[in-house]
Amino acid sequence: MTAFVWAMIAMFSWAVAPLLGKMGLAKIDPLPGLTARMMAVTAILVVALVATGQVDAFREMDRRSAGLLIGEGIFAGLIGHFAFYYALKLGLVSEVVPVTAAARGLTVLLAFLLFRESISPTGIVGLLLILGGIILVGR
Repeated sequence: MTAFVWAMIAMFSWAVAPLLGKMGLAKIDPLPGLTARMMAVTAILVVALVATGQVDAFREMDRRSAGLLIGEGIFAGLIGHFAFYYALKLGLVSEVVPVTAAARGLTVLLAFLLFRESISPTGIVGLLLILGGIILVGR
């Protein structure tokens, strides 16, 4: 599959996930909800590693890669989702999701600063539109 197809799968998944999260958090606090989510995902990933024969590749991962991926998991999977679950529990999906989606714009800006990735003029306009959208949603 191409990068575009994977991106479309991610987009659809991220569109549906907050709706499930909002409904799932109706009767519980975010911490047990996040824990249940992470436990289920971990179990599925372990089965996938075994089923695809990639257990050795997992064991042989170098320390730098493991450390960076663990850091990413702490930021995105733990801190980010914990804050996201609280925002979903306390707020409206229609307000929370656009604000958190702005992380993509911040990522583009950080990639420009840290990795020297180029940003086209239309990309700059897109980033400004994201910022404008956050301002409008936050009013």
